[in-house]
Amino acid sequence: MYDGLRNFFVECVLADHDAYREARSIKSAGLSNDLRLAVHACSSMFHLVDHVFEEFNDTGPTFPFKSLREYQDYLSNLCPDFKIIRDCTNVHKHRSITRHTPLLSYAGSIEEVVVVTEYQDDKGIYRIAEKEIYVNLNDGNIKVLHECLDSVRSMWWDELVRLNVINPPLPISKEPRTYPPLREHEGETALLALRLRQGERFKQKMILLRFNYETMRAEPIIGLKGYQGSLRIYKPNHVIDFSFENKITGEVLTKTIELTEEENQKVLELKSNDEVQSFVEQIACSKGVFTTMLKEAGQQ
Repeated sequence: MYDGLRNFFVECVLADHDAYREARSIKSAGLSNDLRLAVHACSSMFHLVDHVFEEFNDTGPTFPFKSLREYQDYLSNLCPDFKIIRDCTNVHKHRSITRHTPLLSYAGSIEEVVVVTEYQDDKGIYRIAEKEIYVNLNDGNIKVLHECLDSVRSMWWDELVRLNVINPPLPISKEPRTYPPLREHEGETALLALRLRQGERFKQKMILLRFNYETMRAEPIIGLKGYQGSLRIYKPNHVIDFSFENKITGEVLTKTIELTEEENQKVLELKSNDEVQSFVEQIACSKGVFTTMLKEAGQQ
């Protein structure tokens, strides 16, 4: 499977985390897709502890831990969010847990939430929808899971550097994030598609917030007077347009193909524009789109 700790970290732990982070950026919720990917990322990050302990147990003073539990406690002291990742993994596997004083005890404590925040600029009100996974702790506090995953990822990278498994990450210059965020489109409505499966229950928790420009914090909206909600349900029609331009005449020939639900889901799961381009070209070839377009272009 994974030949060594480095490959397990890069090809499993980091890959699972990246898959969840990329899913969060997609303006589509439902079917617990983000929840599933987030829990998979938790599982990979937590079970890395077994791989590291198996590799370094009894190897010398750089790894003085006598038991797996002792090593877990060490990591929890380095990064308290490791306990959150541990308990999320265990409640997902066992449904409920009671041993070792867990911070959360039930699988239902982890929930996927759509957070809609209202902002205002010189054009008026606008709203932005984001997806989060909330972890409801036994003490009543709520943790945002992607923040826990980010901190545990950093902790693991530092630990594997300490053990000479991997090199430190290369510095990456990031554009400072605009806060509050700019409007995403001209309208005031938040853009977010909700996906349902026919014949199955639909459950999606939503939280409405309003950004307070004095405190620079988003606050819960108390009461919904003046608000009107609407929901439009339709069968998704996933299509892709392919264009062929005649360089001599300048004429453009366009063909549209409709994707199946499985093909569309695959497109959403791909990690880069190049992968998406390659995948849809494969679909077009299998359906004879390019051959048809070339024949039609030759007849014009």
